[in-house]
Amino acid sequence: MNKSQQKRYDSICKKQWDKINQDDLFFLYVELDLIKAEIANIYNITKGKVSYKLQRFGIRKTSKIITDVFNNTLSSVRNEALKEMVFGYDSIIDSPDNYLSYGPVIVTRGPHKGRIGVYDDNDDYDKNGYVYFGNMVSTLDSCYLIPLTSLSNNITTYRLSSRVETLSNELGYARAKRASGKLSIEKENMLIELYGEYVLALQLLNKVYVETNFLHSKNNERIFLSHSSADLGFANVLASDLKLAGYDVWLDRWEIGLGQSIPESISNGLDTADALIILLSKDYLKSVFCRDEWQGYYMKYKAADARIITIIIDDSTPPTILASRKYFRFNESRSYETLLIELKRSLNNI
Repeated sequence: MNKSQQKRYDSICKKQWDKINQDDLFFLYVELDLIKAEIANIYNITKGKVSYKLQRFGIRKTSKIITDVFNNTLSSVRNEALKEMVFGYDSIIDSPDNYLSYGPVIVTRGPHKGRIGVYDDNDDYDKNGYVYFGNMVSTLDSCYLIPLTSLSNNITTYRLSSRVETLSNELGYARAKRASGKLSIEKENMLIELYGEYVLALQLLNKVYVETNFLHSKNNERIFLSHSSADLGFANVLASDLKLAGYDVWLDRWEIGLGQSIPESISNGLDTADALIILLSKDYLKSVFCRDEWQGYYMKYKAADARIITIIIDDSTPPTILASRKYFRFNESRSYETLLIELKRSLNNI
């Protein structure tokens, strides 16, 4: 540390923690390369408070490294056109700061893949995050250190719904074993942890369903989601994710109120739809109402102009008319995230 840095360091250390601004914290954490524990000791606070302020200010050491590399590269480039093209690096520099936020996360790889938790803090090397699977207060013993590259804030409604169902089954099985006296102490502790995760995932899922029910769309295209009553669960999940992505989705569960005419409401929904999404299944093919929906929409738009997207959610074979159009077969080899990407790409071309 040179004299100038020492002088600034001494000045910052005299401040109260509440008075530390973004430049002060950047100097300590990035320029002096102090770890969070060292900064916490200076101000006699917890490391969590340091992490929170770093997150609020968007300060990460990786940003400085990437910025320096790009600036050094650009300084050696004399071609202005090339500089202009390369100057789009801003988004790359910003991404390490914003790619992961504190709060609900899903584990995308590793031994905990698919689990839902709360990301609360980093280790001192900013490589791993502390994740609680459940309420942080009641599940302190279930805190795990997981690589940040294995965490994501992008939790689709499908992942939440699937995890809730999986946890419900696991909890039911564990309770049955406990009732028979065959549950070990280790499994008993795991049961508490799984229940905490179940409550968290269920709360997040309910929050999504409540919010999307009243969420206004960001564009004018209206999507009619046609499904059988047996596939309502998947329809609700897909409709929620599409609505979160900004699309105006017509779903019978949302649109038809108590006392309203069901045929009339469906007819109005089809009349105002810019596109029809079909969730094709064996139950769908058996339903007379579902057949009337897609055939009526098909005939209305004179066949070739009908904007129909078929998603097959089991091993059903689509009718000849629908099979003549490119469809998406959703199965274990094709992820739900892939389905969303393909669906958004198609809807954006409407």
